[in-house]
Amino acid sequence: MKKKNNCIILILISIVLSMSMMGCASYLAEVQHLNEVGMEQYEKEEKANKADKVSSHEYVSISNENYYFMQEYLRNDKTPFSGGNLNSEITMVDNEECLIQFLPALNNEGYYYIKFAKNDFVWSVKDGISDDNSPIVLQNMNGSDSQLFSLPDGGSDNLYFIKSKLGEKYLYSSNGKLIINTPKEESTRYTFKWKLMAK
Repeated sequence: MKKKNNCIILILISIVLSMSMMGCASYLAEVQHLNEVGMEQYEKEEKANKADKVSSHEYVSISNENYYFMQEYLRNDKTPFSGGNLNSEITMVDNEECLIQFLPALNNEGYYYIKFAKNDFVWSVKDGISDDNSPIVLQNMNGSDSQLFSLPDGGSDNLYFIKSKLGEKYLYSSNGKLIINTPKEESTRYTFKWKLMAK
């Protein structure tokens, strides 16, 4: 019986030692990775790993009484802009302070219409086509899903995903245009984030 107990104790000690060594190896690997990529890149990767972990049923509370200045997270000089004509595509330009407003959709809790402060048209996915790279245009409000957007994350550091009701499509900018797109890899999700600052 004594020999059996000693064997059990030795097994437990070996398990604990193995776990400790694994923890040390993991820590050393993380330190080595930090040294290789540098602090700035490491922090970006950490943000990417933490991005969009909030349930899609949790919505950010945006005030319809405020106007917001909207910028790309990675390119802070790029903002959405439109000349204000019906059906015109929204483009991304340098340092143009175009304020936007979020209007709650009455029969769609957690969803908003988005509009520029300077006109009454709302943002809409062109022709309601939910394909990747479909552009965002200005339209009269008609209540369709192509005009509804949610902000399904906590908005930490004023950074938000803006998601179309047409599916797993998020606002994104590409080639100077505002479009909808699908994040292809988890590591790139943070490139879909937008900075919103109340004015």
